[in-house]
Amino acid sequence: MPIKDPGLTPKPLKGFLMPVDDAFTITGRGTVVTGQVERGTLQTGATVACIGFGKTAEYVVTAMSTDAGQVTKIKKGDKASLLLRGAGTKSVVRGMVVATPNSVKESKEFEAEIEVTKPKKTLLEKTPLIEKSKLKLQFAIRTALVTGTMSTLEIISKTATKVRAKVRVKLSTSVALEVGLPFTVSNGDLISAKGVVTKVILLLKGIKP
Repeated sequence: MPIKDPGLTPKPLKGFLMPVDDAFTITGRGTVVTGQVERGTLQTGATVACIGFGKTAEYVVTAMSTDAGQVTKIKKGDKASLLLRGAGTKSVVRGMVVATPNSVKESKEFEAEIEVTKPKKTLLEKTPLIEKSKLKLQFAIRTALVTGTMSTLEIISKTATKVRAKVRVKLSTSVALEVGLPFTVSNGDLISAKGVVTKVILLLKGIKP
């Protein structure tokens, strides 16, 4: 059974968003970022925000291209390249997102509903692996791969092969997060899970978790 938003009705997501697959700098012109548009539209000359890994900066899109060649507008589903004026080397990297300014926030912590597939052979048959909050896991969120930990808030259901649970996640670094965002979790052969974000926990500036 697919993971669904458990009773939440988040506001419709607005604005442009494209996860960054790759980025490279053209000397004297700016940085080119590539990816597939997740939502919205974008036109040449627009200002966008690059968000993730504790960095947020705004740049002007001076040129765009798709498989069809140079274009002045891109939309959801397009695989595109954007030339960002003023973005320097390493200003934008894989795992960040390019989005309409102020349309999405980044955070290290969130709550989620997940479905864990337990391995056939495990030394922890009596205790779901997701209850081991100190276990280092790898989270795939859009194009970002980050490590983190996960603690169980509530076990929803449990069978011989699967565990469904509500969890709280703490990542090693912040990424762009939204309610309803799908992700996967892994730790070698120990654990495999898929989930959806149900709550983004935003920390006040100047206050450490």
